[in-house]
Amino acid sequence: MAGTARPLCRLTRGDSTANDTPITLATCDGSPGQDWTVTTSGTLQVNGKCLDIYRDEKTNHAPVELWTCTGGANQQWQATGAGPLVNPVSRKCLDDPKLTTSSTQLEIYTCDGSANQQWKIPRPYRSAARPAASGEAPARVCPPALTPRSNLPTT
Repeated sequence: MAGTARPLCRLTRGDSTANDTPITLATCDGSPGQDWTVTTSGTLQVNGKCLDIYRDEKTNHAPVELWTCTGGANQQWQATGAGPLVNPVSRKCLDDPKLTTSSTQLEIYTCDGSANQQWKIPRPYRSAARPAASGEAPARVCPPALTPRSNLPTT
């Protein structure tokens, strides 16, 4: 492993499906709250809800939460498969403000390339630029998905 911290997954607290549920980090355990779907529309979904920037804020430290999918700008994310997840409207990155501390609520922050903004999304990942073929299912993001890249095992 790189560093001393264990790999962590993005989680909805208590596998909740309620709006306003904070998105936090937790030990990867395969629970439903860690089974994210990357959609062709640019949203990240779990438990039938979307990863959402609180109140459509565009400032540093705005928290991310679970919310009913609306397709709004605050629910859009761009990724390349490994690296930052960027909200194209705010131009901010999904950020782990405490760098791999369990129960930390994730937020958006100015993209700076730091380890706390690096996320691994398993292939296949399809962005809005490469939508799914007709009849093709959205890509699934399963644990240890969306793990800070600084904590991934080295080969």
